[in-house]
Amino acid sequence: MKVFGVQLQEGSSISNLTVASGTAFPDLPNDAELFYRTDADTRVVGLYVYIGGVWERLASASAVTIPSGASLPTQASIGDLFYSSDPAIGLSIFNGSAWESPGSNVSAIDVYDALFTTTQTDTATLLNFMTKYSLGSTRVWVGGVRQKRNVDYVESSQNEISLNYIVSDVDIASGLNIVVDYITPGTTATNNVYDAPFNETEGPGTTIIDFIGNYGAGSTRVWVDGLRQKRNIDYIESASNRITLNFNVLPESNIIVDYVAAL
Repeated sequence: MKVFGVQLQEGSSISNLTVASGTAFPDLPNDAELFYRTDADTRVVGLYVYIGGVWERLASASAVTIPSGASLPTQASIGDLFYSSDPAIGLSIFNGSAWESPGSNVSAIDVYDALFTTTQTDTATLLNFMTKYSLGSTRVWVGGVRQKRNVDYVESSQNEISLNYIVSDVDIASGLNIVVDYITPGTTATNNVYDAPFNETEGPGTTIIDFIGNYGAGSTRVWVDGLRQKRNIDYIESASNRITLNFNVLPESNIIVDYVAAL
């Protein structure tokens, strides 16, 4: 629908301009035509523009709608947003040369003593956090004792962990503290490695721990059965990818090592 009869010159103005509205789009629209849907359904109501044979919603009282489709546009301007129906792509922003995830330049943040709520099941205690964490970055202490990931607890989702035992509200009220540190998602994450994977070898009066990667000298932190060990007394950094405990550990003991990866 195109209405003729109004001509504007430079410096002209129109007060209280209102576009056509209704609960059904007009027939035979023209490109760039505007229309406001007044439907009660919040998924439909809003301002639309007709582009290339399709009515595209621009905005409503509750949301701003961006273009969407299966494939990212081949041409775009810096700052353009597009939502791809491909779950591997999702929401993207054009940086001037390529499409990227909006969170691709977000720095990771260390969160210490994170806030959470607790829920108990028959066999577990669920900790639900206000913000998401990066998988593999959680560190948990219960009653001051470090817990081992995938043994004492699991990262059940990016804003929840599940302790494999019950910590009741009475326990917490009685002073059994739960402390959780983690890193938020981001592409510029720190070089910290938490609960690093390793191979363990028992020797005469020593336990040798070999890591897959190298660590920065002086950056290791070690717990055995939840108790922090002191560097150069309880263990030494014997190589760039190895530490040596000066005692043998029991077969059922849990060893946790954090370190800063070598650059």
